[in-house]
Amino acid sequence: MSQLTERYATALFELALQENALPLYQCQIKELIGIFTENNSIQSFFAAVQISTDEKKELLTKAFKGKIEPMIFNFLNLLVDKKRISHVVEIMKEFNTLCNRELNIREGIVYSARPLTQDQIGQLEQTLCENKNQKIELQN
Repeated sequence: MSQLTERYATALFELALQENALPLYQCQIKELIGIFTENNSIQSFFAAVQISTDEKKELLTKAFKGKIEPMIFNFLNLLVDKKRISHVVEIMKEFNTLCNRELNIREGIVYSARPLTQDQIGQLEQTLCENKNQKIELQN
């Protein structure tokens, strides 16, 4: 993790704490991570130097304004202004890690021969939560 990633993630984390909205911000950030990682064309669009800052901000406005918390929306625009939007996924993942640490949530990865259903993952999480006496979030 770079200092840049840590600095921006920590700034957003501290804002979420100040607004007493950590779970809400974390939920929306997780959705954004999915959007940015599942769609390579979005990452390519924001990484392209030939696309102006205004065009990038226009896309953010069309895609997210009014659909996510204003502070998160403004944060994305700040990343565009500072030419740091290419680091958005790493920043959001670090933010999620900070949230999990604060909320005492452990993350884990389940490796399986075939993909597990959400119900199966939920059952594993519940069993581990009972055994470890803390919340656990798993990915397959």
